[in-house]
This record gives sequence, structure tokens and C-alpha cells, in this order.
Amino acid sequence: MEKGIQTDNILNFNETGYQVGVGGDQDIVTFYLKRRHTLPNDTNHEHITFTEIISAGGWSIPPIIIISGIILLKRYFQDLLDGYLVAVSDSGYTNDEILYEIIKHINKFTKP
Repeated sequence: MEKGIQTDNILNFNETGYQVGVGGDQDIVTFYLKRRHTLPNDTNHEHITFTEIISAGGWSIPPIIIISGIILLKRYFQDLLDGYLVAVSDSGYTNDEILYEIIKHINKFTKP
């Protein structure tokens, strides 16, 4: 490669956010015309962020999942696959502290 940079040394970091409880366009089909039907409202603004880190060589680093909240109880995350990282922020978005953890996470899998 150019300048001696190998494809395994090129990483792409991407993050995608999801609003909890909101699917996409939703329709209700029913036979009960007089019954009141409700859809999830748009006042639920809980947010989860998923990240992915993929090398140009085709391998990937386990994802980081960022959940909105204040604290996490480890017992809720006992069945995660090896290497997955779960973080918490009050908004569910990346912040400075989580970004530092992401850098350490990347370093853990790229240092060897």
C-alpha cells in the first residue's frame, strides 16, 4: 500500500442512533371499528447508540452500545458476546468519557 500503510491498519468508525419504541411508519389494521387504538407516542425520547469499527482488511472490533441512563447493573449484561462494551450516558449519545473508553476499546483489539 501507499506509504507502507497496510489495509489492517485502516479503520472505519461509525455510530448509529436509535430511538427506543419507534419503528418506522406504522399502520393499524383491525376489525373493531369502534375500539380506540393507540400507537407508541413520539414523546418517548430514550436513545441508544450502536457503534461499529471495521478495518479495510475485513475484520471488525466488537461493538460499543451506549444506553441512556445514569448507572448500569452488570447482572443485566451477563450474556453479551465476548468483547462487547456497554456504556451509559444521560442522553444515550457519545460524550467525552465514553469517547475515551472507545479509544481504549479500539486499542485493546488493535495493539496485538
